Amino acid sequence: MMQTVSSLKAVKGWLEQVLEGVTYQQPFADGKLEDYQLTQPAVYLGWIPPGAVLEPTERVRLPCLVVGLNGVETDAESTTFDLQITVVVYDPGHQSYSEDASGPQLDLTPNFDGYSTLLNLLDLVRMRLLRTQFVADRLERLGGVTLKTYEEQPYPYWYGYLKCQLVAEGYPQTDFAEIMA
Repeated sequence: MMQTVSSLKAVKGWLEQVLEGVTYQQPFADGKLEDYQLTQPAVYLGWIPPGAVLEPTERVRLPCLVVGLNGVETDAESTTFDLQITVVVYDPGHQSYSEDASGPQLDLTPNFDGYSTLLNLLDLVRMRLLRTQFVADRLERLGGVTLKTYEEQPYPYWYGYLKCQLVAEGYPQTDFAEIMA
C-alpha cells in the first residue's frame, strides 16, 4: 500500500478511536424526519466537495466523517498532506411527544439546532487534533486547524469540514554510481 492511502487509513483509524462512545442522530432509511437512532459517527475515506450532498444509504451511514486530501507535496525529506475531514450530521429539529384522541404523537419543530450539533462534532475533532502532535503515531501535525461550514446546508443534514497539514517521511532518493575500472 502506498504512503498516501496508508496515511489516510491511519487517520481514519485514529478518528474511529477518537469517536468511541460519542453518539449522534442517525436517520432511518425510510426518510421520516421524526425517526432516528443514536449511533457513533462512521468514518470513511473519500471526498465530498462543498455544495455536494451525501445521501444516506445502506452503504453510507450518517453521521459520518470523510477523510480526504486537498493535495500532497513530497520531496526527499518529507511528505506534506493537506488533509480535509468533512463532517456530516443529521438533526431535523426539536422533537417532543404529545397526547391527543388518537394516542401519543411525536411533534417535530424544525430549527437550527443541527448547526450547533455540527459545530460540536467539528470542535471535538479539532480539539483532539490540536492536543496531539502526532496523529496515529506517525503523522506530525503542522500548524493549526481550520474549521469551516458549507455555505448551503441541505436541511436536515448539516455539513462542515476541518483542514490541517500532516507531515510524514519523504521518499528517500537512491542514486547508484557506476563503478569505473
